[in-house]
Amino acid sequence: MRIITKRKRIKGVFDRWRKQYPTKKDCTEEQVKITKELSKLNLNRVGEKKIIEIIGNKTWTDLICDECQEDQDKVVRFIERYEDKYECNSCDLCLSCLKEGAKEMNAFGGNQE
Repeated sequence: MRIITKRKRIKGVFDRWRKQYPTKKDCTEEQVKITKELSKLNLNRVGEKKIIEIIGNKTWTDLICDECQEDQDKVVRFIERYEDKYECNSCDLCLSCLKEGAKEMNAFGGNQE
């Protein structure tokens, strides 16, 4: 498990964008324009709104809790790896949902049903 923050998502947006759109020949004119705009940003300081403005949607900065489905500032990511080390499932949970899960576990106690 690891902590994922909104800032970490923002800091990684250019690398993720370049991975999805690696070369000009693979991109539309609009995607090339977005690449140029993203490359100018200081990703350590830029706000989420600026990235949304450049890309045109919030999916590149969203950090959604898999339980409550709300956009969060930070989540805990749990990863289930398979025998094939390249495939895995993950689950992102916010603090409120983690606390709720812990309450459920405590209420369950030693009951094995």
